[in-house]
Amino acid sequence: MGSGTAARRLGDVIGKYTLVGVLGEGGMATVFAAVHRNGNHVALKLLHPQLAVHGDVRARFIEEAYTANKIAHPGVVRVLDDDVTAQGEAYMVMDLLVGETLDAWQRRVGPRLPAEEVFVAVSDVLDVLAAAHDAGIVHRDLKPENLFRTTEGRIKVLDFGIARTADSNRPGRTGVGSLLGTPGYMPPEQAQGRTERIDGRSDIWAVGATAFCLLTGRCVHEAETAALMRISSAMEPAPPVSSFAGGLSSELAAVVDTALRFAREERWQSARDMHRALDEAFTRTYGRGLARPSSPPASALGAPPRAGASVRPEGVHANPRSAHATTLHAIGPTLAAPSTAPDGPGPPVGAPRAILVVDDDAPVGEILGAQLRQAGYDCQVVTSGAQALEALERRPFAMVLSDLQMPRMDGRALLAEIGARWPHVPVALVSAYGTVSVAVEAMKAGAVDFVQKPFDRAELLYVVGKVLETRSAASTLSKPASRAGADGLDSEGLRELRTLIARVAPGSGAVLVRGEPGTEKALVARAIHDTSPRAAKSFVTVRCAAFSDELLERELFGYEKGAFVGAAQSKPGRAELAEGGTLFLDEIGSIPLPIQVRLVHLLAEREIERVGATRSMAVDVRIVAATHADLGALVAAGAFREDLYYRLNVVPIEIPPLRARPRDIDAIASRLATEHAASGGQPVTFSSEALACLRAQPWANNVPELHAFVERLLILHEGATLEADEVESALSR
Repeated sequence: MGSGTAARRLGDVIGKYTLVGVLGEGGMATVFAAVHRNGNHVALKLLHPQLAVHGDVRARFIEEAYTANKIAHPGVVRVLDDDVTAQGEAYMVMDLLVGETLDAWQRRVGPRLPAEEVFVAVSDVLDVLAAAHDAGIVHRDLKPENLFRTTEGRIKVLDFGIARTADSNRPGRTGVGSLLGTPGYMPPEQAQGRTERIDGRSDIWAVGATAFCLLTGRCVHEAETAALMRISSAMEPAPPVSSFAGGLSSELAAVVDTALRFAREERWQSARDMHRALDEAFTRTYGRGLARPSSPPASALGAPPRAGASVRPEGVHANPRSAHATTLHAIGPTLAAPSTAPDGPGPPVGAPRAILVVDDDAPVGEILGAQLRQAGYDCQVVTSGAQALEALERRPFAMVLSDLQMPRMDGRALLAEIGARWPHVPVALVSAYGTVSVAVEAMKAGAVDFVQKPFDRAELLYVVGKVLETRSAASTLSKPASRAGADGLDSEGLRELRTLIARVAPGSGAVLVRGEPGTEKALVARAIHDTSPRAAKSFVTVRCAAFSDELLERELFGYEKGAFVGAAQSKPGRAELAEGGTLFLDEIGSIPLPIQVRLVHLLAEREIERVGATRSMAVDVRIVAATHADLGALVAAGAFREDLYYRLNVVPIEIPPLRARPRDIDAIASRLATEHAASGGQPVTFSSEALACLRAQPWANNVPELHAFVERLLILHEGATLEADEVESALSR
């Protein structure tokens, strides 16, 4: 659709979203700013009408978009929702970004951008690609249009997988349904149509072509048409970047030129290889590494568009080539689950994926099942409580998601039966309008959470991901006094930690758990709950950093019907659902000051007030909070209330980082090797030298980083003993 056509769509309602601004237009879709019926702002990508008439294209448009959700990196823009309207219009929903694409940045400042800032951006892109390639995903269509620079100066990579469904014949746009990508940024093997040879090194070439363009103001191969440009890419080597970028250091030029080698085998062999070379060349050139400030540097580039500015469709129409040309509206997480939440759409890494869905309304059950399967879960759907019990007898499930209102055996009866026969299997309930109070009672009886009908896909995935992560934590450290050896937590530091947990668990005072990211603070919180008198009641988690201020208030305290636009029914908050149990507030340091005031009231008076309510209600919950931040410093800076700090800090628990307990590294590696063999893998033991090599690493991200590294070693290793040279080789990649 053209710019004028897109502008005429403003005010249209697409599913649950109202289109309010045009953000940009690409070869396959137009991106609108949209408002969900609950008031949240999002970016909505609408497939062009001429493509939407083809059912297979619609299906692939949505399917390929979810490729991004398989990549565990904050630099990837994840899809939050999708649908096809009754009129056949296919769309997907993402977070509304704040900043501009690199080609919009170049048009605003260019044509040649400062090399220092270009390579900082390239560094971010390579970091994302390393994670993508680890997941077996090749982008195929990297270019400045698909790289978004936020107001903090960070790069977000757009459109993983979209190269397969695009339609355009412009040099700057994706090729017509050909899997070829964009002619101006197309590596030789792609231009030759040799799709079987496209791999991570093809993306490396596209990164080099992007750097070339931003540094020189021209494409690697200039030509009058897209077809001629593709022919040049297929047949001709890239010219040296220094031919067009005067003043570029020879070291940095060599990094770009190596990325642009005609033969794949002569390029950087991985994104990490190129990143290391770039960091070394950058350091020699500028006297500092690629570690960057949290905000973009002030330079001749000028600041990126400021957050909070209004969306101006007419300003974007002038740049129709960018699918996300310039987004100028400050928006927080949407639809209850932000794209960067740790357990956003898709299963938590390493979590069991089997979910049993129970609903007597078969179409509703199948919808739930389809949403979960699309997010990567193994899902079985049954239509009665009896069938659910039969399924549980035949195979293990990580959780059960059951409707409340069913004939014969309803959700509450099924909950009780599962609790008696399979107490380790968590049950979440699906609640229709008018049954919220019943759901609250079911939570008190042992359900771990609930999803209200009609449900948002993002909320469904948030609840499921949270339940499974909590289940994983419970299975890992549910009995800390007796499982020390079993879980590799046998260091002296954690023995002291377990002793402290045993001492604080019987009480009811608030507990503050502190530790670096990856020290598994949630496990400690769960252990406190499971060894306390509240163990039979709910353990409810709120990831404070995963919500905007407004959504966090509603999530914590609930709301009444009519409290805001879209509040069609009342909903209890997490504090209410934790009645009699434990409320775990993860990353408490991210809570805004107005909500901190309400938490002080909860801790002092043991009561809450829903949003939009006129009266308070008493609650009996124990607060366990966790943070990696220095709350004392936040208090001094005025970002955290002193009274809340002292009320939370009744019993502080500090978790030592993994590098401070090297014996745990040995135990965790050995345990993972045992689990690998038990799951059908080849039995592997670590040599003492290999374990010493693991102990020598800093493991900045602590246990998750070690887990991922060791699991990758075990999968790729051949032989009975894993030696130090293999560990060192893997560390260098």
